[in-house]
Amino acid sequence: MKFLQFLLSLIILSLSARALASSCNNYHVTKALGDRRVFANVTCKVIEALVQFTNDIEKQSFQVLHKDVVVILQRIENGIKRIAVESQLDSRDVYSLEAGFKAFEKDIEELLKALKDKKTDIVGSDVCAELVKDLKDLKDAGRQISILVLGKMPEEFFDIGKRASNKALQELQDTINDFSKEPSCRSTKVTFTF
Repeated sequence: MKFLQFLLSLIILSLSARALASSCNNYHVTKALGDRRVFANVTCKVIEALVQFTNDIEKQSFQVLHKDVVVILQRIENGIKRIAVESQLDSRDVYSLEAGFKAFEKDIEELLKALKDKKTDIVGSDVCAELVKDLKDLKDAGRQISILVLGKMPEEFFDIGKRASNKALQELQDTINDFSKEPSCRSTKVTFTF
């Protein structure tokens, strides 16, 4: 589950995470965000995919984990495109999203916990090497969206946001390192000779 924390670097998405505390379609949350609806929508979409990923890990539905990661990566990529054209956040925006930050961090912690709790089962499955690669891709995507969101934050919040993002990315890297120690989780290169 630590993998989700990597996701991520999606802590940056947590800026728009106010909607995380409730449904993505919650009218009052969306209205309260005003022009920050895009941030909230992107965050909700990524969180929904992360929760599905966590649930599949907990249910030991390991064969669908790659598909889950593809969905997360697509939502992050779409989010990057949408957030890139948004204006800067102001202090009020950041304060209004504080509860969302905490909810997002909780979801990431749950993901990383699920990965840790199911490590033995994942290592024993035939998806571990692919999962490690997917986690690396998620970390890279999380870093990209984090950089973008940090760039939208007021200067007084930049250091706090950067620390939170770096913490999530490091926890994800720690999870990757932990899984990578296992022989079944190392990718093998196949060389064909003709």
